[in-house]
This record gives sequence, structure tokens and C-alpha cells, in this order.
Amino acid sequence: MRIVPNKEKQSVLELSLKNSDRTVFIDEDDFNDLMLLDIPMEWILFLGLVWARRGRQRISIARLIRDAGKGTKVTYKDGNQLNLRRDNLIIATGAGKASPRQQLIKEKQ
Repeated sequence: MRIVPNKEKQSVLELSLKNSDRTVFIDEDDFNDLMLLDIPMEWILFLGLVWARRGRQRISIARLIRDAGKGTKVTYKDGNQLNLRRDNLIIATGAGKASPRQQLIKEKQ
């Protein structure tokens, strides 16, 4: 994974994906939070969404950033699923899984 500071906004990082030539945009603070949760840096594009793999488990990066809990889903304000900036990720009600962030925090304790 290649990490490049965004030229227009210094607080935004541009990350390359493991299995694609496409890049992801993420706020630097959110990226640092994910690193504190020991999220592997080899992110992949799968079914149009950005995921990290942890063992056999696939974890949605957007759900982690927004701490999307059970019964919620993450939608993308600009329609771009590679724009993982917090202001682009909207929590909506609907089918969703339990919060992956809370599960990871519990595992670290």
C-alpha cells in the first residue's frame, strides 16, 4: 500500500489498494485510528467496497470509520465508495451488522 498526502488537503491521505490500481481517500485522523486498532494496511476492493482482511474475517473500512452498528448501513454522499472521508460517509438505517470497531476494541482489551 502506498500512502501519499493529498496535495489539496494535507489532512487527507491517498492510499493505493492491494488488488487494484485505484486509490482511496481517507482523513489522516481516521487512518491513524484504524492503525491503533491494528487494522492490516493491505486493503482490497471487493464488490465495489473497500475491505481489510484480518485472518479469515473481512472488515469494511467505511463501517469501521463511522462505527456503524447493527441495523445501520453506510452510504456515500457523493456516490464514490472509494471516498472514505468521514464527511462523505453517512449512517443510514437498514440491514447492517454489529459494530466492527467495538468488536475490535474488545479484542484488544
